[in-house]
Amino acid sequence: VAIGWQRLILETRFAEQPRLPLEAQPEAIDNLSRWCQREAGGSCQPEVDFMRAGYYEQTGDLERAIASALAAKSLEKSNPSLWEQELRLISRIYVHLGDRPHAIEAAQKSFALAGRLGAAGNQALSLRAISALHRSEGDYFTALREELDSVERFQRLNMSWQAGAGLGSVGALYEELGDYHRATDYFEQSLTSARRSEDPSEVEDSLLELANAALDQGQPDRAIALVRQSMRYEDVVRYQPFTARARLLLGGALARKGDYSRAIGWMEQGWRQFHDLGMQPATAECLIAIANCRLRMNQPAAAEEQFSAALRIAERADLVVQAAMAHGGLAELRLRKGELLAALQEFDAALAAVESIQKRIELPDLKASFAQESARLYEGVVQVCMMLDAIHPGEGFDRRAFDYSERGRARAFLDLLAESRADVNAGLTEEQRRRRKQEYRE
Repeated sequence: VAIGWQRLILETRFAEQPRLPLEAQPEAIDNLSRWCQREAGGSCQPEVDFMRAGYYEQTGDLERAIASALAAKSLEKSNPSLWEQELRLISRIYVHLGDRPHAIEAAQKSFALAGRLGAAGNQALSLRAISALHRSEGDYFTALREELDSVERFQRLNMSWQAGAGLGSVGALYEELGDYHRATDYFEQSLTSARRSEDPSEVEDSLLELANAALDQGQPDRAIALVRQSMRYEDVVRYQPFTARARLLLGGALARKGDYSRAIGWMEQGWRQFHDLGMQPATAECLIAIANCRLRMNQPAAAEEQFSAALRIAERADLVVQAAMAHGGLAELRLRKGELLAALQEFDAALAAVESIQKRIELPDLKASFAQESARLYEGVVQVCMMLDAIHPGEGFDRRAFDYSERGRARAFLDLLAESRADVNAGLTEEQRRRRKQEYRE
């Protein structure tokens, strides 16, 4: 009976913890830890470790967050329901640390455990976490399918707040794939849901997503207005990734208006915050954005340093999208400096990264933005080859230019075939098919 009462008191205090202001949580957690040692002989210490992990994750102290989360592993046997929540937290921390293999492992374990426990809502949350991981790998089709599935699950369970947040995630996926109108529609739905539920965190997030969509559609003034609206919630929400993201977006909007000095000032604030949080994908994106501004300001040395730093992060954390952006920036930089062979090498690397992503997108109407990026890179690499041929005639650069041009045309044609699902062997006899295969081999 005594143990039962101790557990009840613990769970009551645990439920109160998320509603505490962030600055009050360390003292509350320390008090609970002392109570745990005094009244329960330390038996509830794993629950306290879980609370510490959540606090450290919110403040961006990711090393302490993962250490505290892993220290609570005994929950797996003593409190499976709480351990399932812990697995989602562990997955989220690993995402911030750029450790995707461990992140997806934790998310998949959480999904399976929630299913065994019959926790349908938690299973939908785990599915959302898995979707976010596929998105970070550039597998946008799988991520979109999983996110839409999670939204449907939340709606069936009447979990309107979570469904609204999921709508924002769907919008973000459409945005990454270049379907800005559909993205904006989902962001508006998410914002309406957040305001209806009076959730300042989701309102701030939705406003930032809408600002990003406005920026992608060439509306920097609207983007600035939306970011400014989101900043009104910072003192209430106090979530550092949102704060950093607002600075990156504001800098991006100012850069679109040609105000590169002020843009860099805001972007550097975002970069420092993302770097301190250990969020490697966002850190790389900030560096690429700053480098592009430096390039426009004719500061090639600074631009090269920041493109290279972003590329190191992308390669270390296997960030395909950021690697493509960094290689593309370095290719433009080399071309401006007249280093044509180096530019050719960077264009090759950027094309390889973009095409590796494009192959994984199965929705035909979502290939557009990647097809445009691929076409831009092919134009750049053909231009470099023709310039090299003018300088070194007879060394095969004209042939390489032709090959790149044909690859670009073939890529567009293959996308068209995939979209129409045409069978190029339709109508051929078995003998004709065999002969065609033989000709290909020869």
